[in-house]
Amino acid sequence: MLNSEAGLRFLEERQHEEQLTGRAMAARLGMREQEWSRIRNGHRPLGPLQRERAMAAYPELRALLFEEAKAS
Repeated sequence: MLNSEAGLRFLEERQHEEQLTGRAMAARLGMREQEWSRIRNGHRPLGPLQRERAMAAYPELRALLFEEAKAS
């Protein structure tokens, strides 16, 4: 699961940079707006399917998470 603050921060930064609404970002990540809101607010982590979809939408996220995993 994506419990990584860096990974979540990455997704939030992309949402801001691309000027996406919560609904648009959720759609880009392949989930409902409510799910994306809960993830952003720390009420739930990204599950394996959502994580894979996020990495498909933002391939550079895979490298970030890989580097973070190596460091820990």
